[in-house]
Parts: sequence; structure tokens; C-alpha cells
Amino acid sequence: NFLKIKDEIPEISDFQNRDLHIINSNTKFSYIAIRNEGILVKLDLLKAVITKKNIYFFTENSYFDIWKELKSISDTNKNYFELQAFETLMIYIINNFNNYLNEIIPSIEDNLQDIKRNAYNYSAFLNSQNKLTELEYRVKEVLIVIDELGKSDEDMSKMYLSEKREEDNHEEMEILIENYQKYIQIVLNDLQKYSREIDSSQDIISIHLAEKRNDIAMKNLYISLTGLSMSIGTITSGIFGMNLRNDQEDSSYAFIIVIVFIIFTMI
Repeated sequence: NFLKIKDEIPEISDFQNRDLHIINSNTKFSYIAIRNEGILVKLDLLKAVITKKNIYFFTENSYFDIWKELKSISDTNKNYFELQAFETLMIYIINNFNNYLNEIIPSIEDNLQDIKRNAYNYSAFLNSQNKLTELEYRVKEVLIVIDELGKSDEDMSKMYLSEKREEDNHEEMEILIENYQKYIQIVLNDLQKYSREIDSSQDIISIHLAEKRNDIAMKNLYISLTGLSMSIGTITSGIFGMNLRNDQEDSSYAFIIVIVFIIFTMI
């Protein structure tokens, strides 16, 4: 009964207008607002408000998974519900990122193999690259917010809603943040590894395309030169084909000379 699905933000006296705007936003940016009576958490598409005894969840997706994880943590650790709830949200976000990455990795690896065989599908390659770039942006957004939280003694001490803490008394929260910073960084490292491979593959594709363009340009050049040489022969034949006297009509060698000239100029 500690996890509730809400359509409206709970009544918390020190929540500000921008907090209401953020909780109603469907964008993928991340944000954490720590107030005296609650913590607003917007991590990627996950939106929740944590209070001393409850967590209000504003999206129904994976509600049951979050409930199971939170119940598991609560059963093993009875202290500081707010920290347990925050840890549950971090676990959910990291698992969500990992699941999405695992979904796109097979297509990325297939595209990389196709590039090595020089049989790539460029549209599929771009699609995989776009998905990877989008996920990398989302992971970085979460990591930036968590890094900022971990650098602020004031914010970490305020995360303890159950009791008032001194600004330098936040050891449990600091350890929690450091642990999940590492997990998020691992996800980001995997993303950046594939991004580097895609960038390298894109260079290979560019080289292949440049080779094809050069090949087409050379063929166009050969065709143009062939057309030019043919036109020279055509002009010469046209000149001598006119029904005008040129004093060469009775020559025994004129025909052979003209043929040799035409062939020579065409070559």
C-alpha cells in the first residue's frame, strides 16, 4: 500500500509551479527536486513523488515491477523509506536502459557484420544509429542529474525526509548514489563503445561510397571521351560526304588516307 498510481501530484506545501509542470511533462529529460515534504523524481520517462511513507507513481508502465522491487528492499531494510524508494527507481531506470540496449544490440551487430561483408543496408544502419544516439542522450541526462545530486551535501542531507540531518551527515545516501553512478556509467560505456564502432563503420561506408563515386566518374569520363572521338569521326565523314567537288574524287589514295585519319583521331 506504499506505492500508489496518481493522476495528480499529491498536496505538498513547498512544491513549486515548475514542479507541477515537470511532473506533467512527457519529455525525456531528467530532474530531481528535493522539498521538505517530498522528493520529485523525473528520470527519463519515469515520474514519481516520494514522501516519508509513500511513493506516488505517475505512469502505470511496469508498476508491478517497481512494487516488487520496492517491497523486496523494504523487507530487508526497514530504515528510511524515502531512500528505499529512490533506490527502487534507480534500479528500474537502469534495468530499463539495459533492456532497451539489449533490444537494439542484435540489429547493430548485424549491421556491423554486413558492413564487413560490404553488403550493408544503409537505412537500417541509420535507424540503429539513431536509436543508439537517442538512448545515449537519455542515459547521459540521468547521469548528469545523479552526478549533480552526489556533489551537493545539502541535497543529499535533504533526501532524508524521515528526520532532519546535518549537511555533512548523509553517508547512506552518498553510498547509494556512488553505487548507481557506477551502474549508469557502465551502461553509458557500453553505449559509447557501440557508438565508436558505428562511427568507424560509417567511415568505412564513406570510403566505399567514395570509391563507387570515383568509379562512376571514371566511367562517365570514358563514355564522354568515346563520344568525343566518335564525333570527330562523324564530322570528318560528314565533311567528305557532302556532294561538293574537292579535287579528291579521282584520287586513288584519298579514301584510304581519310579512313586512316578518322581512325587515328578517334583513337
